[in-house]
Amino acid sequence: MLDMKNTPSSLLQISSSLLLLVLSGASVKAQTTWNNPTTNAFWNVAGNWSNGVPTSTTDVFFSGTGGDILINASVSNAFKSLKFNANDSDYTLKSSDDTKRNLIGPSSGTSVFQAGFGATNSTLTIENLFIRAYQTSSLGDNGSGNSLIVTGNTQLDTYYTAGFRIGSGTGSIAANSNNTLTVQNGALFASGNITVGGKGEGNKIIVTGSGTILRSNNTSPGLGLTIGNSTSAATNRVEITNGATAELTTTSTAIVGGALMVGKGSSLNHISTTQVQELRIGSKGTLFGAGSIKVGILRYDSALSGAGGGKVYIGETAAGFGELDFTGTWQNSNITLNLEVGDLTGGAVAGTNYDLLDITGAFAFGGNISIDISGAIFGAVDELQIISWTSSTGLPTDLNVSFVNGNSTGYVIREDGLYLQSIPEPGAIALLALGGCGLGLLARNKRKA
Repeated sequence: MLDMKNTPSSLLQISSSLLLLVLSGASVKAQTTWNNPTTNAFWNVAGNWSNGVPTSTTDVFFSGTGGDILINASVSNAFKSLKFNANDSDYTLKSSDDTKRNLIGPSSGTSVFQAGFGATNSTLTIENLFIRAYQTSSLGDNGSGNSLIVTGNTQLDTYYTAGFRIGSGTGSIAANSNNTLTVQNGALFASGNITVGGKGEGNKIIVTGSGTILRSNNTSPGLGLTIGNSTSAATNRVEITNGATAELTTTSTAIVGGALMVGKGSSLNHISTTQVQELRIGSKGTLFGAGSIKVGILRYDSALSGAGGGKVYIGETAAGFGELDFTGTWQNSNITLNLEVGDLTGGAVAGTNYDLLDITGAFAFGGNISIDISGAIFGAVDELQIISWTSSTGLPTDLNVSFVNGNSTGYVIREDGLYLQSIPEPGAIALLALGGCGLGLLARNKRKA
């Protein structure tokens, strides 16, 4: 240790300079940038980085035009932050061969993963890796037009106590828009709270392909999958398609604005057995359903985006036919449920030429049922069930049934659902007005594929 009183000033100056150099070096080593090598692009090669191979204390940046980053050995404590922040770039982060490898941040809770961070028009594809970060991570945080593709034998995990947000930075709406996360081909994306378009518009999650899973793990009240916002939310959406699954142990899926689409052969399952699971729809939110949904309660929530009621379409789009298998309680109050009937002359097949909402659980009367019969031809079909339920609550008179784009047809509410009739039977409409006097009638078999 230096004796400050007896040490010459020249030596003190040298010592101070050395201390500053050491501190400066420590600061530099806190980050490293990928050098974008065109050959031998391996993560663990020191020369491929501006300041050596990353460690648990390193902020890692990818700021070039793109290329491959190859992982040829599993790495723990691999980064403090992983930031793809280059404009107009196209990176692929993948295993160097068919072996699935790990790239994991420190478990102390400080690591984050950020794609399209403050960037525009960047693409990051992740293949055959298990990546885990332990803090809230993001896509398009103050960035626009960015794409993250999680594909194949890949698991991207932002840990169960943290979360993932898309287009939800602190900047302007435009600076947090049009970012897309695609999970495909059997990949798994897992996080805590997932927010899509909390700030911007045009942000999406597309989950597609058999074996592909979107998983949200967070049991804190009010947290879960949140879609859109109450101002610029119209084009934010989540699509679960082509046999994909969303498994949610969260307490809430909230469609604040924009849309949630569960396509044919796909499913949305709330799987907690200890807490009430809710699918909530705001006045600026829309649910499209043609697959299966399992949740405790589906309901409208004015707290999400104000008064006005929520919208549900049976089908993948407003104009397409679908069959939605729903397990839970369907509270239709302040919801407009839209169904469609087409040409039945060749036989009625649910999801092919008419819409069917098939509820395993209770249907709570209320709200509106809007039935589009613009293309309806009943042919030999004299009665068609378009909503089925295991039980019902409330009064049928609380349900407003209307027909659009054609002449009104008859309908009747029975013990197990709502039926359309090609030729109205005498008093059929009166049954509804009497508050369900027809509920004791025997139900005819559903014409369902």
